[in-house]
Amino acid sequence: NWGLTPMYSNNTEDYYNANPVANSNPNIQRNTGYKQYDFFQKAVYQLPNNEQLLFNFQLSTSSNIDRFDKLSETRDGQLRFAEWYYGPQNRLLVATTYNFFKDKRWMKKGRITLAYQRIGESRNKRKFNSLVRATQQEQVNLVSLNADFDATTSNRVNISYGFEATYNHVYSRGFNSALQLSGNTVVGLDYPQAMPSRYPSKGSELRSVAFYTNWVWNLSPKLTVNAGGRLNFSALNAQWKPIALIDNLLSEVKLNSEALTWTLAGVFKPIPGLQWNLILSSGFKAPNIDDI
Repeated sequence: NWGLTPMYSNNTEDYYNANPVANSNPNIQRNTGYKQYDFFQKAVYQLPNNEQLLFNFQLSTSSNIDRFDKLSETRDGQLRFAEWYYGPQNRLLVATTYNFFKDKRWMKKGRITLAYQRIGESRNKRKFNSLVRATQQEQVNLVSLNADFDATTSNRVNISYGFEATYNHVYSRGFNSALQLSGNTVVGLDYPQAMPSRYPSKGSELRSVAFYTNWVWNLSPKLTVNAGGRLNFSALNAQWKPIALIDNLLSEVKLNSEALTWTLAGVFKPIPGLQWNLILSSGFKAPNIDDI
């Protein structure tokens, strides 16, 4: 009988039912569907001297998305949640890329991309036998700049290098709101009361800058060597408002990280049909806002 759903909640954002509803067909999992809409457009503008601009626009939105695993969760044989859904998930991307071909020794070609993203979502839940809906809302704004360049110093050596800079700002709030009812219809919400937010309630920022280079040597038709390095810097700052704290001793977090990572690799082809690969590399993880 695993996976059967004999009871389900037919509560919605606008409809109230104090009790679960018997499922006419327990083999059908209720509260699993949602709608999503995506719009995108790309355009290329050709410039003189073999250069071009690429414009990229993306917009995505959805209906409310029910959390089936939470809505089917039971305690003492009864369904726990009348509502558990993600609010509309909205995403906007606007990006411009400049491609150019200089055909010079240290600047054979390059690509520079400037982008902006905005992502919004929310989590909403309410238990049976309760009129209070708990909501956590998040919005992320992200600006990024990427640059990648290729160079060719000889027929045997190829070099690529570049940098990346990003800025993330996370806005987060949490609140409880009691439903105002007229029969089974939700006609409004009481004034919201603060509750702990999912992420730092006074805002949080994450900034990063990285520089990299990668060298490829074709030493012979049988042997190729690759060496690369990346220097990374990141800074995180997060603050909480004095109300609805998750920890009374925690009001601010600051974290700075630096790391130098590298890769050394080789490809050896002693005979046709046989290839040996060797890769040595290092890595690192700088905690982001979700991690802390």
